[in-house]
Amino acid sequence: MWQFPALLLFFLPGCCTAQDPVTGPEEVSGQEQGFLIVQCRYASGWKNHNKYWCRGDDWKTCELLVETDASERLEKKNRVYIRDYKRDFIFRVYMEDLRMSDAGIYWCGISKVGYDPMFKVSVNIDPVLTIVPTFLTSTPTMEDTGMEKIGCCTAQDPVTGPEEVSGQEKGSLTVQCQYASGWEGYNKYWCQGDYWKTCEILVETDGSEWLEKKNRVSIRDDQRGCIFTVTMEDLRMSDAGIYWCGISKVGYDPMFKVTVNIDPGCCTAQDPVTGPEEVSGQERGSLTVQCRYTSGWKDYNKYWCQGDYWKTCEILVETDGSEQLEKKNRVSIRDDQTDCIFTVTMEDLRMSDAGIYWCGITKAGRDPMFKVSVNIDPEISTTVLTTAPTFLTSTPTMEDIGMENTDREHEIQSSPFIWSLLTSISFQFLVFVVFPLLLSMLSAVLWVNRPQRPSGGDEVGLAKIHSSDAQDREEHFPGDGK
Repeated sequence: MWQFPALLLFFLPGCCTAQDPVTGPEEVSGQEQGFLIVQCRYASGWKNHNKYWCRGDDWKTCELLVETDASERLEKKNRVYIRDYKRDFIFRVYMEDLRMSDAGIYWCGISKVGYDPMFKVSVNIDPVLTIVPTFLTSTPTMEDTGMEKIGCCTAQDPVTGPEEVSGQEKGSLTVQCQYASGWEGYNKYWCQGDYWKTCEILVETDGSEWLEKKNRVSIRDDQRGCIFTVTMEDLRMSDAGIYWCGISKVGYDPMFKVTVNIDPGCCTAQDPVTGPEEVSGQERGSLTVQCRYTSGWKDYNKYWCQGDYWKTCEILVETDGSEQLEKKNRVSIRDDQTDCIFTVTMEDLRMSDAGIYWCGITKAGRDPMFKVSVNIDPEISTTVLTTAPTFLTSTPTMEDIGMENTDREHEIQSSPFIWSLLTSISFQFLVFVVFPLLLSMLSAVLWVNRPQRPSGGDEVGLAKIHSSDAQDREEHFPGDGK
């Protein structure tokens, strides 16, 4: 149950923002008889492991106080609670009814085979404020001490809290509202709305210290510390707005206004790096791939790698840890560290570019990677008719077929689409206009010049024609008759 040397831990998958398997605050403080919260963050690869809270100066011999069962259920043992928030990669420890003897060294821990990943936390306990006057015969009043009440609940107003809090989309946030000591047994609530008179109560206590939850909001009242804590989970952009810490009573409730801001969930991927499983582009064209990563990897080098197997793929282009555009041959890459996305562009695509690629992040040990299948569609080509008809003695000119002269040939060829269209029109003109016209003219000539064959009884008529012709010649040319 204890951890290997730290060097080996880098080979385990990282997460969100934790660079080490588990981290937390180095020091926390709470007030005697009060309540404190410790938040421990872990890398995503540890999501399904048990988390625990351990006490002792030496991590090897510390005493386990409370442990999760690898679920998100709240676990309690004596005065200590623990809960794992797997979506946010954090687990929270709650210590209540604090005592001076609770001060010391504690450990955020994760159970695994071998040595456990652990993080050291120093807990300090401040003594409760008390006044014990020995020279008075009666107990001092509030006015005598200048406070609302002797003890831990020293708020001057009935209820106070932070004026403004922020959380990230899909994450969680916690608001602590402090109240004066006279309000311990009253119901506390969390209300949403611009105006305190008409706000909507989202969750409310029942006057006890039990945790109450409704939908994505929970509330718990620490009556010794005079604080009630509100937790909002699975935050959405629509959750931003005005809220109120409130205490139920007859008449106007004591309330305190809190502004909640939600930051867009730029880095909300559950895996270190993700992307599209498949993309397509056309030959001679270009394609773009967007790979998303969690916020903890912002400053790492990102790369685009080609090959069927992640261990042996060839890195085509890589960033230098900045947002500067990097280009190598026909491939470029750029990292948008604000939105936690790096974009790969492949230009002048070829059919040979099809295959398996990887979105990758460079780190010590095994790199986080995501497989992307790239498909290349063949370029659409057009066939131009170039064969001249064999029955023509000369090739038709551009003017013959109703097209412009050859000075525009270069302009037409520069656009395959226009050239194909004009060629198609020319072909139709030749086939349906020029060819039928030529054939008609040839047929007419042949018909007019066809040979005349005489019939059997036409010889007399022919002799008469010859005799008549001789007479005509004699009349017009007398000298010829001698």
